[in-house]
Amino acid sequence: MIKPCAQCRVPFDAPNGHKKYCPPCAAAHKRQVSREWARRSKGVQPRPDDYATTQATCEVCGAEFRCPPSRVGDVKTCGNPECVRECRARITRDRSAELEPVRLAGLAASPKTGRFSSNVNANGWTLLDPDGVTYDVINLRNWCRENEDILPGTAVQAYNGLYRVKSTMLHPTRKFAVWHWRGWKIIGCEDLPNRKGETNDD
Repeated sequence: MIKPCAQCRVPFDAPNGHKKYCPPCAAAHKRQVSREWARRSKGVQPRPDDYATTQATCEVCGAEFRCPPSRVGDVKTCGNPECVRECRARITRDRSAELEPVRLAGLAASPKTGRFSSNVNANGWTLLDPDGVTYDVINLRNWCRENEDILPGTAVQAYNGLYRVKSTMLHPTRKFAVWHWRGWKIIGCEDLPNRKGETNDD
């Protein structure tokens, strides 16, 4: 049976006389009836007339999409999974960049992570200078910064040089062995093995 649609007035083939809408209009009518039923049963206020015509722009791909008028400034993407992932990644990067100075300041001020002898990664060192004076050191890098005036070089040079000496003591058979740095030697270190194959924790 050919009859005009009650919504769009386009003729369509109706299987029986009870059909009033063409398939596209029937689906839209069904959704509208379902929303109206849900609104009445839950007491929800009806949506404004301009709901379907309110447009927003996706911040990732730039495409326009429909959005409720009350959420135009809150909805950032068009709903595409790739756009959603990229938007979340941008938010995370911006948040991380915002908190990075706070994190670094907290690490520098903490006794366990800052430039202190109480740093959790600090080791004990026993150094011998060219004049035979012994120094008991905790946190070699920080000690070099604080005592740069008695070192024959910068703090960075002293730390790197003494660390090469330590590497030689750990691996005596290495090709380029370094047993001292400008006359400074290492007598003991927590990471160096003793004669029994243990570590010098004293």
